[in-house]
Amino acid sequence: MTTMLIKYLTVKDFIGWNKTESFIQQLILTNKINSILEIGAGANPTINPEFIKEFNLNYTISDINDEELKKANKIYNKLVIDFSGVININQKFDLVFSRMVGEHINNAEIY
Repeated sequence: MTTMLIKYLTVKDFIGWNKTESFIQQLILTNKINSILEIGAGANPTINPEFIKEFNLNYTISDINDEELKKANKIYNKLVIDFSGVININQKFDLVFSRMVGEHINNAEIY
């Protein structure tokens, strides 16, 4: 019998995790980005509401779960969508990114 070692990690184990918000904010300001889509943001979007309000951003968060999106601040535009299949969004964004969804995608080629 083969034994498999499983190691569980927490957010603090990923050195870039706490740098993400400031990195995205700098990207937005440097490139004069206004329209943003965060895939899989759920109840906890990366960019805080104060930054969005201060720079008058059009910030859309998406998730497969409507209940999670309802928990997020009302400043965010919300889109219920499953990105694991073929999708059609009739909107354009200056920046599209994801922080917490890759591990949930079964078919990376479609994603």
